[in-house]
Amino acid sequence: MCYIVAMIRKEQMEGMRSKGFSYGQIDKVFGISRQRVQQIIGGYDKLNINLSYSPNGYYATIKQLVLERDKYECQKCSAMDKLIAHHIDGDNHNNKLSNLITLCNRCHLALHRPPTIDIDVKKIRESMPMTQRQFAKHLGVSESAVSRWEHGIRHVSQEVFDKIAHLLQ
Repeated sequence: MCYIVAMIRKEQMEGMRSKGFSYGQIDKVFGISRQRVQQIIGGYDKLNINLSYSPNGYYATIKQLVLERDKYECQKCSAMDKLIAHHIDGDNHNNKLSNLITLCNRCHLALHRPPTIDIDVKKIRESMPMTQRQFAKHLGVSESAVSRWEHGIRHVSQEVFDKIAHLLQ
């Protein structure tokens, strides 16, 4: 049996078990013995489908399963290069296929990057009036950070935006 089918089958069995189905009821649905259902749910499997995060190789197998399921395509932007398997709930130990999604590196980074706000920092700073150094000191950031915001290289975080709003009051 292919790994992806085995993983899906195991997740279905675990879901049924969590809803109160007995091993005997589950074995009838899947057409296998009750003992085999217990083995699959318990983690024993010839195919080694009980894949938990481990630095010694399981992640590569899980990633391959997720990429195959998602047809080697980022599920946000449809890119087909630099793909990773992202844990939806943020728990790197929860390797159920239902918790994994294929993302390209760009979408993955955007997902983990804190939200930013696009404002005209230079216009705000000059209206106060302050130098970049003074403005940076009031915000508790470096002068180069202020310069990057003013040149559009970076955008301010929500935390800095709140500090700027406080300065304007």
